[in-house]
Amino acid sequence: MVALRWQTLGPDRLSAQPERAAEQCRRMIDLIWDPGAAERAIVKLLPAFTQIMAAEEAAGVPPGEMVRNRRFAEAVRSAVVPAS
Repeated sequence: MVALRWQTLGPDRLSAQPERAAEQCRRMIDLIWDPGAAERAIVKLLPAFTQIMAAEEAAGVPPGEMVRNRRFAEAVRSAVVPAS
């Protein structure tokens, strides 16, 4: 879900300004409730996830533990958030 948020809204936290935060939340809700858009967004992430998961598996990390380590999170963030 965080990867979808990064993909949709960028790497920054949600805004502290109520109007801006509401707009950001609306964009996420619109994505999630549109089956076609949600599927396209996830399919776009799959190649990066597959590569990251393969690297974690090669490092001996069990699938259930992958998402719990910082290396995995940073790899996903690097793949999803464009370098600035």
